[in-house]
Amino acid sequence: ATKGKNLPVAQCAIGTESMGIEELGENAEAVFDRVVEKVGFPSIKNIYVKLTMGKAIKAGENKAD
Repeated sequence: ATKGKNLPVAQCAIGTESMGIEELGENAEAVFDRVVEKVGFPSIKNIYVKLTMGKAIKAGENKAD
């Protein structure tokens, strides 16, 4: 079984809770563009966003889902 450091997962901070939504969006887009540049779009299966202690939300889903 694949575990720990061998999992094909990337995690990074895009800002802080005190930042505005526009700045967070710009940072998220910059990270996404760089990952696509490195691994190619077909390699990206899912993207999740979360606060430090919050529940992860899959990108593209509505909050009400």
